[in-house]
Amino acid sequence: MTPDPHGMTYLMSLATLYTIETINTVVLSGLVSIFGVISNLVNLTIFWRHGFRESINVGLTALAVSDLGTVISGAILSVCFNPLIPYSEMRVNNRDVQYLVAAHPRFCFARITGLITVYITLERCLCVALPLHVKRILTPRRTFAVVVLIFTLIFLIETPIYMAHKLDWKFSYALNRSVISLVSRSNAAELENLSFGLSVCVQLSSFGLLLILTSTLVLLLKKRSEWRLQTTSTGASDKNNVSRRERGAIRLTLMVDVDGSFKLFQEY
Repeated sequence: MTPDPHGMTYLMSLATLYTIETINTVVLSGLVSIFGVISNLVNLTIFWRHGFRESINVGLTALAVSDLGTVISGAILSVCFNPLIPYSEMRVNNRDVQYLVAAHPRFCFARITGLITVYITLERCLCVALPLHVKRILTPRRTFAVVVLIFTLIFLIETPIYMAHKLDWKFSYALNRSVISLVSRSNAAELENLSFGLSVCVQLSSFGLLLILTSTLVLLLKKRSEWRLQTTSTGASDKNNVSRRERGAIRLTLMVDVDGSFKLFQEY
């Protein structure tokens, strides 16, 4: 417990709080972001070599692009919070700059990643429910159009934030000089509330759809597994292999959708 001059008691000192923030935001988040940038660039290279004749490749490429934007924003965020960089001497308010340069782009790309995960889950459901018609329903061009729509929708929802705030020179009484800081419009609160309200609607709708589609997909996979076990004439070892593959597919589906759910509720 650390008391302050006003008689209030805190669980930790300000120095301890800054140390924890530096370790989490700068070190751990920075390392994870660098690894994410490298892995997503590798994924994009692989998808590019495979081509885009299949709609799933288009969706996975868009997922890698949005995730790349998320981890790049995370890397910028770790740089903005790095205490070793003399931002005061550079006349930059780093906490104000990260709000528009890193935090909101990260928030934006995380929502895009979640929505693309919803679409990919829908595609997987159709592959199991309508295996003979899914390629006619979801063509690469239609998938590309949906991806563009998702990116455009989220960018439009975030637009009021950048209408409400901008980075400009602002006098700092603490430093006794002008620094690059966040400058807000008179109606900034209304614009932020508009963006927040739309974002919450999209977020909750996406989470509900993801939950429904994931449950449907798991049920369809289980039914298909039971049907194969009943109709197959192979031996017990082959049946076990089929059942093991189906369980693996269910676990993989749940893992991807849980990750998508986390992205939908990721905060900056």
